[in-house]
Amino acid sequence: MTWTIRPPRAEDQDMLADIYLSVRRQTFVWVDPGKFHREDFAAHTNGETILVCEQADGSLAGFLSLWPEDDFIHMLYIRPEF
Repeated sequence: MTWTIRPPRAEDQDMLADIYLSVRRQTFVWVDPGKFHREDFAAHTNGETILVCEQADGSLAGFLSLWPEDDFIHMLYIRPEF
């Protein structure tokens, strides 16, 4: 399998928000899923450097967000099928 790690494009934003929302709802089962929203992605990654993992067919497997001031990986979200 061939993967590409790259900065996100404007057209990736909806898919990134979907990945963030769906993985959170599946993982944090002790939290009411209604407390998670698509808009959370933009708010929670504000000021961070984002990298996406893209398959050869152009689909996104997931993303990493980095807080650059501390070189800290804040989030790593991968779609469950990967």
